Amino acid sequence: MRYRRLVPTSFFVLITFLSYQNAHALFADAYITATLGTHEFSENSSTSDSAHSGWNAGGGFGGRAGISFSMLNIGAVVDYSYQAPYTVRKNRAIGSVDTDYKFTYNRLLLGGHLGLDLGIFTIFGEYYPTVTGNVIWHEVRDANPFRQDSAIRGNGWALGWGFRASIFYFGAVYRKVWLTQMNMRGTQTDLPSAEYSVINTDEGAIQLGLTF
Repeated sequence: MRYRRLVPTSFFVLITFLSYQNAHALFADAYITATLGTHEFSENSSTSDSAHSGWNAGGGFGGRAGISFSMLNIGAVVDYSYQAPYTVRKNRAIGSVDTDYKFTYNRLLLGGHLGLDLGIFTIFGEYYPTVTGNVIWHEVRDANPFRQDSAIRGNGWALGWGFRASIFYFGAVYRKVWLTQMNMRGTQTDLPSAEYSVINTDEGAIQLGLTF
């Protein structure tokens, strides 16, 4: 079983080494970004059996850099954004009233990038083993479980395409992020927990910047 786990890692290290040895170029993109998406999670506590869902908009900046081997790009990516979700809590109890609330947080994505160049176009995938951030502000409402100045942890991945023309870069990305640790009603909580599910986020992102 241990050798089976080593095979994917060894293969990745070998490809990276060969790419480095035969690399004919380095690549780098720096961009500003805008995001729009949805989020959802469920709450099953002693005071509420409800579903939380809504949309979130954000903006920020980021970049990626690495080595190119033929048409293959291998590198690292960093993406920082400010997120502003709008959420509605729908209580499953009969006769309950839906309640909305807001909060804001910053988010840092760190991970790996693997892309394939097709002329001026590129298709790529990214994996983010590290997602961190902090809640900046929360609206004080009973329905809102989030708390200001609390830490965020998670992971995610993305698929995208783009093109590079001269020094300019444009990209469109579909991203999936799971938030697996947050402060829920005053307690730093690993998700899923007995009361809350993982916070599931789907988003699209537009990236516009420079390529080097």
